[in-house]
Amino acid sequence: AVALLGPSHVSGLSSLTALKESGLLTQPLPQTFVLGTVHIGNESAQDVQCLIEAVQPSVVIVELSPSRLTSIRNNPPKSSSNVPNKSSPLQAIFQTTPALLQRGLQVGGGNGFFLGCAMSYSVVKKSFLSQQEVDLVPRVDEFAAAVTLADSIEAEIVAADWELDEWMVAATNIMSLTRWMSLFGASLLETWGWRERDPILQRPGETLEEWARRRRNVDTARASKAHGEETCRAFSQLVVDERDARFVDCLGQARQRHDSSSTTIPMVVIVGLVHLDGVTAGIERMEPEFVDNQSTV
Repeated sequence: AVALLGPSHVSGLSSLTALKESGLLTQPLPQTFVLGTVHIGNESAQDVQCLIEAVQPSVVIVELSPSRLTSIRNNPPKSSSNVPNKSSPLQAIFQTTPALLQRGLQVGGGNGFFLGCAMSYSVVKKSFLSQQEVDLVPRVDEFAAAVTLADSIEAEIVAADWELDEWMVAATNIMSLTRWMSLFGASLLETWGWRERDPILQRPGETLEEWARRRRNVDTARASKAHGEETCRAFSQLVVDERDARFVDCLGQARQRHDSSSTTIPMVVIVGLVHLDGVTAGIERMEPEFVDNQSTV
């Protein structure tokens, strides 16, 4: 095993059983596992390590773009204590906003500009909390951990997510000016406390540790998805549903490359927790004849 996180906190089959009982891991086909992760702390990276060490997959589907996969391989994570420095909010503004706004205009004109504004706001907002997260909830990127661990066992890694330009084109194609204004208006109402906030967000008075534990609950992810659908269904479908379908399609293509008729090739899919239900259902729809006969861990 790679010396990334140290020995697995729970070993072998018992770790997979615990993950399944927690609702973070599904097994829609006998040798196909889907792990839902959260982007805070290091527990999801530990989950990834447990899964890959126990299953020894031939294929690992990861919620990464191909360019980010290349970047991770060029700059692999070294240990849980080697946490990269985070940019200050001002650095985030100057480093990301001009490029995102310019690219948005190039890709989608006015709609692209609004998308660039939304993405810049998200980056800057996160940067205000990043150093506090590093201090109190040390972060290990679960997708980077998956790449390092999969490479160590010579598994095929499939970077299944959109590149930034693909994402921006898709977003500008479905988001009208009216939809952008509605989305920004809802965000402002939530900020002012006049509308229920996204359940995935940190609650007033909630510590980072409490927030991290709550985010590792699949019910929180489901409530966040429902909130997104209520706020702007078109944007939610793009961010969640269409990417779910993309991840499932990548799994199907990987199976065809290995053996189009076999379900015995061990494969894992590692995605954000909000994608767990959709990806699991998509795999089950892909080959329903295997669902009733799936093996247990």
